[in-house]
Amino acid sequence: MSGIAGIYYFNQQDSKPLEYELIPMFKAMSPGQIDDQATFINAEYFAFGVCNSNNVHSGQFYENDDWVVSFNGRLTNSDELIKRAGFPNRDSNTSEARIIAYLFDKYLNETVEILQGIFAYAVWDKRNKQLYIYTDRHGYEFIYYFQDNNKFVFASEIKPILKHLNRRIKVDIDGICDIYNFNTVFNNRTPYKNVKLLPHAAACQVFKDSLTINQYWDYPIDVNHCKDHYNKILDDAKNAIQSAVQNAVNGFDNLGIMLSGGLDSRLLAAVAVQHSPNMKAFTFQFGESINKDCDIAEQIAKSLGIEFQLIQLPPSDFIKNIEECLIDSDGQWGFLDLIPKITAISKLYPGIALINGFLMDTLFKSGWAFFPNKGFEKIGIEHFVSRYSVMGDYMVDKVFNPDFAQLLKLKKRERINENINAMPQDKPLEVSLKFYCLNRARKSHNLIFKAFKRYTDIILPGADYALTDFAFSLPNELRSNSDFYRDLICTWFPGIGAIEWDLTGKPVNRGMKSKKRKIANLIFKIKYSAQRLTKGSLDFLNAKHSFNRKFRADKIFRTSVQDILYDNKSLNRGFYNHDRLSRLIKEQLNGKDYSVVFKSLLSVELLHRIFIDEPFKNS
Repeated sequence: MSGIAGIYYFNQQDSKPLEYELIPMFKAMSPGQIDDQATFINAEYFAFGVCNSNNVHSGQFYENDDWVVSFNGRLTNSDELIKRAGFPNRDSNTSEARIIAYLFDKYLNETVEILQGIFAYAVWDKRNKQLYIYTDRHGYEFIYYFQDNNKFVFASEIKPILKHLNRRIKVDIDGICDIYNFNTVFNNRTPYKNVKLLPHAAACQVFKDSLTINQYWDYPIDVNHCKDHYNKILDDAKNAIQSAVQNAVNGFDNLGIMLSGGLDSRLLAAVAVQHSPNMKAFTFQFGESINKDCDIAEQIAKSLGIEFQLIQLPPSDFIKNIEECLIDSDGQWGFLDLIPKITAISKLYPGIALINGFLMDTLFKSGWAFFPNKGFEKIGIEHFVSRYSVMGDYMVDKVFNPDFAQLLKLKKRERINENINAMPQDKPLEVSLKFYCLNRARKSHNLIFKAFKRYTDIILPGADYALTDFAFSLPNELRSNSDFYRDLICTWFPGIGAIEWDLTGKPVNRGMKSKKRKIANLIFKIKYSAQRLTKGSLDFLNAKHSFNRKFRADKIFRTSVQDILYDNKSLNRGFYNHDRLSRLIKEQLNGKDYSVVFKSLLSVELLHRIFIDEPFKNS
């Protein structure tokens, strides 16, 4: 994991050099050995630096007579910036950190608006003794910070900050409620008192004992395309994606992609292989379980002429995976099968950069659209409550103690109202898009991004600024279902369009006909009824390695979950009680699927034990 971290004391310190305080922070950020670090110390009251570890080397450090730059991430327009900075050409010394130092000298705060990519960086102004911190437009690179009357501490993850504070930190109950309600902490909160997340696209300035934070831009929403010009929009989309992929893969020698049976990975593989003919494709099989995705992925790779490898993994340990998913200590459990997949790739192919389709569904599919195409009315909070919450009020009442259940429901409505308040009530699409991009896409998707980034370099064409601006200018009718995205693939790459889509079980070019949806819903109900009637012994809905199947069939696994949740330490937190948990477990064993509930309970409990009860006991 690469990342930046720093400490700024508001009053001069007479203690030991601050580099000794930074090193433990870097070690807390890194899951392995730190390969490289750089630290700048000034007058014994300010220090910051960058660290790289494992296979990830996106952290950089640069210093000249006026500026010191600590940078983490990738710039997709570095060639353009080199010319703008007046460098004759790119060489081994032309790092992103050096480019920023030169640009900062010329443009100061406006520098960040020139940069494109996924990044966070800090700049120390030697002359004026000021610290500047910036994050990218999409907020993929996080910066957390802590401030009190004595100091300002910042880092790419929460864990280094908690390590530096070296004391028991209090939980923020609002953050805990968000995790239960949404599997993420909303806006700029964290689960910890006084530890906050810098807003996306933020400019932060620290001078003496003052802290100023401004967001320098927001997601632009300007629908300027007409759905009647369908073919031209398809061509424009292809050009935008082609350019985004080319910018993203530029500079990487070894490229890989995790192929699935979906749309994003096949599209990006088809585009990327044009720029990286030696690209490798991976897909995964857990134990002996049969996975239809494996067959689909192999067909896609063969069609594109990409080297393909099926990596067989042992059945995943959900408890261990949840612990590893708490790397940001945000309490998000995310996609628990992701950790073993990424670690397997990083061991088999050290130094490989993985291209992935995060944000692509936001751009070209309907994941963010909360409203129907017709008949818009004034937005009501309940629209968001019913569409966005992980656990409905019924489940909240079923699982949690009455007082805490009422608090959860209150906080859910407060949070959603907070997010749609002050947004244009006559533009529901704009509200729903911002709601998605500034919260779900930023926090939930970021967990996946962080998981990748701890073990490999990660390439996200879907974060390309020109591509996102283009996609957000499309009429909603094109994004309210998968037809536009499907047609994009099938007209561009007919070969992979003729391969089965895991969502429908049919070739992509046949799509999903609306007349078939009723039949699909009926089939789902039949499968679920069979699962309930047989108490889970017949399960046609869940993979063998899923939580639901594992909980019912694997006594050792079930016991480990119960031991954590039945522990007095867990029960005494007051979120749920023994009787409610017992009823939940009994219904799960009888065929119901409460995996979301169990994972949320486990993640909150492990978050307390690892980061709150006895922080860094084993470190």
